Amino acid sequence: MSLAFDQVRRIDGQLEKLHWAETTSVQSSPVLTSASVATSPIDDSDNRTPDANRLGELQAAIKLLSTTTSHGALLSREKIQSALVLATYSDSTVDDRDPSYSAKSSSTEQELEWLLVSKAVAQTHGLIIHLLLEQTLPLGWDIWYWDEVLTSSFYLGLYSIQTSPLRLWQLGNLKRLELVEVLWAYHGQSEVKMKQHKLKKFRELSACGLGILVDEGMNLDGDETGMRRAKNDKHAWKTIVLKSIALMENVLRNLTDSDFGYHELEDLVFTSVEDDTELSHASSSNDDGSDQRLALMVNRLDLVLQEHLPNHVSNSKRLVSKYGRPSRVIRYWILTLALLLSSSTLLRIAVDRKAELATWIRDLGATTVGFWNNWVVEPIRKVVGTIRHDKEAEIAIMSKESLRGDQASLERMVVDFARDNPPASNGASLGDTDLAKVRAKVREGDLTPVLRAYEKDLRRPFMGTVRGNLIRALLIQVQKTKVDVEIAVGGIDALLKSQELVFGFVGLTPGVIVCLGLCRWVAAAFGGRKGRVEEKSSGQRLRLLRNIDRILIGSLPSNNGMLPYKDHGMLLCEIHILRQSARRVMPGDIFAEFLGEINELVDLHTGIERQIRVVDRIRWAYHQWMR
Repeated sequence: MSLAFDQVRRIDGQLEKLHWAETTSVQSSPVLTSASVATSPIDDSDNRTPDANRLGELQAAIKLLSTTTSHGALLSREKIQSALVLATYSDSTVDDRDPSYSAKSSSTEQELEWLLVSKAVAQTHGLIIHLLLEQTLPLGWDIWYWDEVLTSSFYLGLYSIQTSPLRLWQLGNLKRLELVEVLWAYHGQSEVKMKQHKLKKFRELSACGLGILVDEGMNLDGDETGMRRAKNDKHAWKTIVLKSIALMENVLRNLTDSDFGYHELEDLVFTSVEDDTELSHASSSNDDGSDQRLALMVNRLDLVLQEHLPNHVSNSKRLVSKYGRPSRVIRYWILTLALLLSSSTLLRIAVDRKAELATWIRDLGATTVGFWNNWVVEPIRKVVGTIRHDKEAEIAIMSKESLRGDQASLERMVVDFARDNPPASNGASLGDTDLAKVRAKVREGDLTPVLRAYEKDLRRPFMGTVRGNLIRALLIQVQKTKVDVEIAVGGIDALLKSQELVFGFVGLTPGVIVCLGLCRWVAAAFGGRKGRVEEKSSGQRLRLLRNIDRILIGSLPSNNGMLPYKDHGMLLCEIHILRQSARRVMPGDIFAEFLGEINELVDLHTGIERQIRVVDRIRWAYHQWMR
């Protein structure tokens, strides 16, 4: 849903309340019963009366124009026109039915026609608001483009070269005196400043028109401020709908006229609405439900949809094309011409270095494939294997069998040494029980028999060397050192295995970072400047809040403390962007609460002071999503 759709939904709810408040006396009439039959899916046309057929068509068209069936989207101009056709078409015939029955049918039909046309006006109102929002927002990019040109001598010179063919063609058709005047006018960046001024003026007019339509158009809540309203009777809302059509018509007709400012636009629009003779005659009519007023409303709305809305779109495009940043043809013709002129040279270089280029391309392809397989696919496979406890994916410095073999060899060495040297074992021969105890002590790291013999032979090292016991004891200790090292390495191995998943992700990280960086670079390169700026979401919402705060603080409030129409239109544009940006980052329930704050901020009648407090509340209440 958008800001414009919320406006339409609010108006649609008010129209439903006003309509059913007037028709409570006929809700239980036979006509409504017939109408409900007409809208049922059962095909029973032979039993339906002309009144029932007509009421069924009207109710179907009303359902089409209701916001409850549009799924959060505004209807197109063609759909509104197709539904509007039914408002003035009537095939009701007078037959031999009871006169009171026909009178009730005519009254109900007329009320449904009014509701149908009013809903069409509401949809058109939302369509124009959405159009002005989408039209005003891109103007800031073109204004920013001219700021860049004006602040840089290089850009200004480049712009002069880019537009020189058009300027020379235009100057070729001027006389000498006119030529001097045009050249003098262009001096000092006057052309760029003029285009920027025109765009700023058009943006102010669009914002002013947007503020007028939102504040004064289809305002059915009974507030008496702003546009002069009809008297507060039971049919006053019909007069408001009529004036809203005239308001939309005058706004669209005068919005692209750059001969006046937004103050003149306000006076012109409201003066035109007040001086509208057809509207004044229809508003003063005593017959509140007359066909004349309804026909007038249908004709004026159809004129808005068929003439004023398309004309405004075409005039806006023409104005932006004339004063906006140059087209791609003008901006890139120099580069295109340079490429065309150097194409033969580039082609000759490519042909001469065909073999080298082919080698570079093959190497680039092989490097890319190798990087993908070795740094992305293979680490992912290892991580998956680690999760599945795949033995091939296990991290191991040494095998378990190596430690077991060295441990068994050490046990055999010590047992044989103790058997061959009984004096080292307190001088007594060792039986099987004693050898088993020695073997158990060796598993615990105790080499007492070997160390005793080693200490004894150290007293007479030459004799110990000759007999061989000293060398044998040294070799056993070397084997013991090897076993101790393997036990330490086994501990490190167990530690690594406990962190296998961590090491797997560490190995995967470089490939993922490179791939993500490459994808972001490609998206930024082909997304254009606007896309790159919009993707910099960090701080974007905070800057939008700053802009909203600047609009509220910098505006000159009216006598009743409310924003002027132009400032309110600019405020709506900033809020529209903030709302779209917040939708992408906020959870559903938080965003629903945020919309409540936005609705309070949009409401002009709350006053500037309260709107500023709402901005402060949004800043601290939703600060984690505003960063």
